[in-house]
Amino acid sequence: MSKHKNSTLSEGRGHARSAVRLTARLSVAVSVAAALLVSSGTVHAATQSASIAVSGTVITSSGKAAAGTMVAIHAWPDQAVIQALKVGQAVPWVLVGTGKADASGRYSIALPVAKLAPEESYGVVNLEADTSSGGTFFPVAVTRNAGDSYLPSAKVVVNLTPGHGAFPGCAGTGWTYIKDLGKHVGTVGESYVLASHSTQGFTYKSGQSSSIGVGWSNSGKTRTFTISGTFSWSSSLTETWPTFGANRSVWYQTQFKFGEFSCYVPAAAHTYYTDHVNGFAGGATIKTPTAIPVTPGKFCVHQIAGSTAQSNNSSAVTWSKSLGIGAGLGLTATIETGFDTSAQITYHFSATRLFCGWKSGPGGIPQQLVVHT
Repeated sequence: MSKHKNSTLSEGRGHARSAVRLTARLSVAVSVAAALLVSSGTVHAATQSASIAVSGTVITSSGKAAAGTMVAIHAWPDQAVIQALKVGQAVPWVLVGTGKADASGRYSIALPVAKLAPEESYGVVNLEADTSSGGTFFPVAVTRNAGDSYLPSAKVVVNLTPGHGAFPGCAGTGWTYIKDLGKHVGTVGESYVLASHSTQGFTYKSGQSSSIGVGWSNSGKTRTFTISGTFSWSSSLTETWPTFGANRSVWYQTQFKFGEFSCYVPAAAHTYYTDHVNGFAGGATIKTPTAIPVTPGKFCVHQIAGSTAQSNNSSAVTWSKSLGIGAGLGLTATIETGFDTSAQITYHFSATRLFCGWKSGPGGIPQQLVVHT
């Protein structure tokens, strides 16, 4: 599993991690204990653990510890249950843990794997952490499988700041499915060949997980949603794109389904909204890259004629803006898929060529790979 931070791509490629701007009255810092690792709201846990220990800090908007604040963590149901929901039905989420912040604002909550396992799909459970003043989504991997092994092992701090559409958390009330938002295209892979005598192919296998941004809104109106954490979704079929030839670069895209959910909070006498992925539609389309990653010579190796290289252990790239998922939604949702054994890029060389990485050599954590003459 990678120990490198994710990169961010917008229209072309970026060099900085995507900033997650969230809104609420408190600041919730989610970190991890020994069995739990979080990155971009994504968590990995050891399979043998009897529980997953989620720890963090609750801080007020003025930067002070929010002593005594209760934190509740709910598990959303597995993918089959979410996909089967009809408009007007409540989401049957499950309370899996609660904790109280100490005098320093710190909390620690042990989530029993026995409670999480019934809600998992392809080894992943989507969780929601809420206080009385704010919440966020993050998926956890309760078992390791080929389709989520790319998720990096780094910590994340989620800052919730008032003044930009702040909303109370949804703890204790729950969500209702209110609208089908249809299918939307997301980028799940990329390959770059700037030379002759080289080919490239990409496969997105059944069970592959992608982490997709979740939108929150005070009103549910278009362009009022801000990203608040991520929701994982795993493909239910395998998509294999054609093999593309020399002097060509490709962004690989497929479609995900989205839904809108509402939560009425009696204490605020207000309804809040979230848009997030609720299905995998599939399909295989491509887009021509508008930019090519810069690969330093120190990150290049030689590939002789007749050789084949497959990348299946690389940190995820976060796609955003026009390469994220946005058309027809009230937000542009980020999407993050790495190269692993279920989202695999393959290059074949019929002449000796340079094979280069963006963040390291091809055998390390390159994140993006480019073939040169």
